[in-house]
Amino acid sequence: MVFEEIKITWGGETFTCPPDRVWKMIRHLEKSGVSIPNISSTEGITDKCEALSECLKFLGMKEAPEADEVYEQLFSGNEVNLAEIMLSLQMMVVPPNIRRQALNMSPEEAEKKADEAKKKPAKRQKKTKAS
Repeated sequence: MVFEEIKITWGGETFTCPPDRVWKMIRHLEKSGVSIPNISSTEGITDKCEALSECLKFLGMKEAPEADEVYEQLFSGNEVNLAEIMLSLQMMVVPPNIRRQALNMSPEEAEKKADEAKKKPAKRQKKTKAS
């Protein structure tokens, strides 16, 4: 499996996305207009709120909050651990093997690797002739 199980708790209920459905959930987010890069960055709070709303809908929550309701919870002082939920969303879009590699690198190594990746040309796929 490329992905791991994702658990999101909202309104006292825990919703689970099994590994084989994470990719479909990410596709659902993209089709709903959510910016995947903004989920995995430290910016883009409205995208994260939209993502949480859409994830809960995807996972079958009957009365899932809309994005503006999620945003409102940021300021309500309720016992909703949005930081943990947002981290789960960020981790969802990064395959676990990539995440583990990144966690084992120093910031300098990660920056060097990113620079090297920018310099390498993309691998070209061989074209097959139609018969």
